[in-house]
Amino acid sequence: MDKKANIKNKAISGFFWSLAENGGSYLLHFLIGLVLVRLIPPYDYGIIGMMTIFFVLGNVLSDSGLTAAIVQKQEPEDRDFSTVLIINVMISFVYYIVLFIVSPFIAEFYREPILTDTLRLFGLNSFIAGFGIVQQAIISRNLDYRRWAKINLTSLFIAGTISIIIAAMGMGLLALVMIQLIQNTANTIQLWIFGGWNHGFRFSMSSFKSLYKFSNPLLVINAVNAIFLEIYYLLIGRIFKAEKLAYYMRARQTAEVFPQQLTYTLNKVMLPVFSNFQDDIESLRSSLRKVYLMVAYLNFNILAFLSINGKAIFILLFTDKWLESVPLFAVLCIEGMFMPAFTSVGNILIARGKSKFYMKIELSKKIVQAISIYLTISSLELLVIGQLIISILFMVIGMIIAKREINFRIHEQITLVLPYVLTAVSIFMINYISNIFLMHSHPAVNLFANLILSFTVFIAISHLFKLEAYIVIRSIIMDKFNLRKR
Repeated sequence: MDKKANIKNKAISGFFWSLAENGGSYLLHFLIGLVLVRLIPPYDYGIIGMMTIFFVLGNVLSDSGLTAAIVQKQEPEDRDFSTVLIINVMISFVYYIVLFIVSPFIAEFYREPILTDTLRLFGLNSFIAGFGIVQQAIISRNLDYRRWAKINLTSLFIAGTISIIIAAMGMGLLALVMIQLIQNTANTIQLWIFGGWNHGFRFSMSSFKSLYKFSNPLLVINAVNAIFLEIYYLLIGRIFKAEKLAYYMRARQTAEVFPQQLTYTLNKVMLPVFSNFQDDIESLRSSLRKVYLMVAYLNFNILAFLSINGKAIFILLFTDKWLESVPLFAVLCIEGMFMPAFTSVGNILIARGKSKFYMKIELSKKIVQAISIYLTISSLELLVIGQLIISILFMVIGMIIAKREINFRIHEQITLVLPYVLTAVSIFMINYISNIFLMHSHPAVNLFANLILSFTVFIAISHLFKLEAYIVIRSIIMDKFNLRKR
């Protein structure tokens, strides 16, 4: 089997295992969340939202972009792995000490005294996760997502069970902290037990300098991304207080479930694939084309369905105390349609060693984001509309970059995704009309009827017009499960 065929098979297997892990992880999160949301008031979720930026930033700093450098490097040595591990642990430790010291000032900023001790406990997440980042990079590099699926799902089950018990005892905020802390701890322990670490513990300055040259722009990108991703939480929590922040969090987290899982899966699988093809323009273009097909076919249509059915979804899942989230959710679903494709274009740049150019693109995006936040911060509704406009703008920029880097012409990109945009619009309109007729029905009846109707229309359009993505997915599934006629 040649290199391309081997990588293709690994990528397909890795994609499905990663998707299974993400899907299983989401299903467990979903079931655990259904229990917790009925035991814990919105205020406690708002407090968690105020702290999330510090957890995310801690993970970014401890990683420092070095693990991506390991994945991108053609033939990393043992000293590369051990050097990155030592750096990760050191940075994680220093970050936690700083966070421990400044937590009273953060609590004063939000005018929430409870944040001091809660943040000190919550901040341990980044320190613990720092011990397992390199092992995760090795799994990613080897496309060994079957192993990661077992590790992550086991950890989540343990964490969820314990957190539900804590919440049932009336300690809702502690339950929300512990579910992440226990999961990270269990993940790290299992990564060390089953990860087969055999790279030693030797620090190499030459290795660090070599990797850091590539990773430095990624550190800037990831840090800025983390700050701007969570700055909405920070500003909403400061201006609108914990309960309003909880509504925004619930809307964003629910809207991002599918696009975020798809993006996460594509990132894990496609960066190693792109890195193997970094000098093969034709293979890169072919790989990105397949990504576009999957994103447009799945992401567009699923999010169109979710966007128009937000009210029924929120009543069924979270009860009507969360209905203020529904209008925000509808807009954020549409915004999420563009997330995975733009990220994949960024992975093309990283794989080709153009991390500095990617950094400039991301920094320009943050400048636009900052302007948008300044202009729209007076209203939560305006804020999410600003997010939508930015996503569309940078999707267009991503298309221009794809044209420049791998000669993927813009009209080809538009022609490729246009049928799936029209399918998504059809799904949205059919559900809109259906909701008018079913407005007095029980939310479960409404949602189930729309789901059956949408799925039928979706498959009928795919089969009737022989949509390329439908044919590709059906072929992969038939090959995977040996369903072809012999």
